[in-house]
Amino acid sequence: MYDVLIGGHLSDTGVQLRWVAPTAVYLGLGVELTRGSEYPGGRNEDNHAGEGIFVKVGGDLTPAASWQVGLSHYTTEFDVRQAGAHHHGGEESLTDNELRDGEVDLSGLDLVFKWSPSGHARERYLKLQAEAFKRDESGQAVFFEELNSAEARYSGEQSGYYLQAIYQFAPRWRVGLRHDVLQADNSISRFVDNGIDEQEFLQESSIGEGDDDPSGWSGMLDFSPSEYSRIRLQVGRLEVDDESYDSLTLQYLMSLGAHGAHTY
Repeated sequence: MYDVLIGGHLSDTGVQLRWVAPTAVYLGLGVELTRGSEYPGGRNEDNHAGEGIFVKVGGDLTPAASWQVGLSHYTTEFDVRQAGAHHHGGEESLTDNELRDGEVDLSGLDLVFKWSPSGHARERYLKLQAEAFKRDESGQAVFFEELNSAEARYSGEQSGYYLQAIYQFAPRWRVGLRHDVLQADNSISRFVDNGIDEQEFLQESSIGEGDDDPSGWSGMLDFSPSEYSRIRLQVGRLEVDDESYDSLTLQYLMSLGAHGAHTY
């Protein structure tokens, strides 16, 4: 069995082809081709496409427990990726930074384990989920501030993962806990100072990394009045460079019209 999806695996427009093998253990293979114009790609005058491949394997351990493992890889090139412009320090000087002639490779691993004592997910169930990714990218980083600028050859390696658990203790009620970690190992070479020193360049271009890698915790409680709506209360803490940021979020989620099949 195979299907074709017009859309994209990331935030880009493209075509995705998926095939499910006729085996006792679930095995799904897929390839995709995107325009490469959206993050982590960028403006693409030479028509460089984004190319991806993925595989998913899964099955039942017992009538009450199942598992799934996925691997994916995506690669693209771009001419210019805009990193954003802003008014510096609330003043009138406008800053801008770009990554030119860039290359990106993004790999991911995802794991899912589900358990339900009755084998019916509409009643009680526990879902454990984890995902890890690694992105390698390079290009010419350029930063502007009015008439001043700086540029350097940039090489970056970013990685991260999350672990989360969701427990549905009643047909309409769930609780969850999640932990996230990000890491970066970025470097520059052949720095050119045209009125902006290296320290300011690293800070303003977001290439420079802090002393600590950011990490976060969050917990949630949600209630689903129907299959098409959900009310969620979430608390979270983000820790970056010895600073902590707490959040409290109340959400109402609603789905209108036809919707796709339920995800694993």
